[in-house]
Amino acid sequence: MSGKIITFTDARKEVYCTSPMTKCAAQTYILIAGAWHNGWFWTGVKEILESEGHKVIAVDLPGHGNDTACLDDQNLESYSRSIANIMEQQLGQVILVGHSMAGAVACQASEYKPEKVKKMVVLCGFLLNDGESINGLKDGFKPTDWTKMADLGIVDLSFDKKVSYMNPQVAREKFYGELTDDQAKLAILHLGGEAIAAQHQAVKLGNNFRSIPKIYIKTLQDMMLPLDSQEKMIQRGVEKVYAINSGHSPFLTAPRQLADILLNIAVDVA
Repeated sequence: MSGKIITFTDARKEVYCTSPMTKCAAQTYILIAGAWHNGWFWTGVKEILESEGHKVIAVDLPGHGNDTACLDDQNLESYSRSIANIMEQQLGQVILVGHSMAGAVACQASEYKPEKVKKMVVLCGFLLNDGESINGLKDGFKPTDWTKMADLGIVDLSFDKKVSYMNPQVAREKFYGELTDDQAKLAILHLGGEAIAAQHQAVKLGNNFRSIPKIYIKTLQDMMLPLDSQEKMIQRGVEKVYAINSGHSPFLTAPRQLADILLNIAVDVA
């Protein structure tokens, strides 16, 4: 399946497609990377989309990447408000893409500014229901014990236990197993901390969120969010599902395939 996109239009059939042949009007994409990540990780995808004439904003959430906000003070609401503010500054509607943890951010931001969201796309991430948090999911998900994670050496915690940092060796295995050693080292250098409060704060979703067309992109070789967990997210209600034969970081390992999916979505909404 390498180099191909799979789109599941319903439960009974799979449709294989390559790069979209139909050009569409220029779209605005807002790309949000997941926990510990930032806008840098979207560079390859951003360049491809821009080469097709689209506007692309690869976001640094507050306290991430080049953003200088204090990470200790951040939570899901502050992340989501920052995305809502970015959407408000755009002339028209946007295609909002949230990866991993940022799927939850996209959910809440869509509730805040539904009129600005043409499509909401969750990439191997969290599609939440009202009242849930990333660390308080239903459907059989176990909550994360951050102290235990630190004891096991999976993460390091700040002194006040407000911020987590992924162990580089774990990141290599869970995020970047398909990359070369040099590529993985570069990616790990760009990782930062993550506000633990963002994992625990529940979303407040209503009719605004429910009105948004939703698409899910699942990653078939994911070592971070297993496929069965992604399937549970999909069952929460999406209009279309795409799949990439990659791990948890397709923006690095399969940027062309991921960009092609996003271009296909643009054709659908144009």
